[in-house]
Amino acid sequence: MKDTVKTEKIYDAYLIKRLWKYLYPHKKLFLIAVTLIPLISLLQIIQPYLIKVAIDKYILKGNYFGLSTLALFFLMILLGELMLRYVQFYFMNLLGQKVIFDIRMSLFSHR
Repeated sequence: MKDTVKTEKIYDAYLIKRLWKYLYPHKKLFLIAVTLIPLISLLQIIQPYLIKVAIDKYILKGNYFGLSTLALFFLMILLGELMLRYVQFYFMNLLGQKVIFDIRMSLFSHR
């Protein structure tokens, strides 16, 4: 008996085209959520760099006042990332709920 492996497409253009008509009326929510992705990534990239600076400039030289200032800046970066992640999560969920509602309304009105 021959074993066959069924492969599924990861990206289906036809399906995306069908779903786009439900997403399009809520494009502002989509753009806000997508715009936040690079900002969150930027805040994530800054964190290891700040740790490097803390070690190289402050810990090795014994400058603990500068270290505390950098630690406060690091905390602000973490809080900013947390806030942006929350906003993105909120808008993505709101968008998802609105799209699902539109699909249901279309389904039950037989459009």
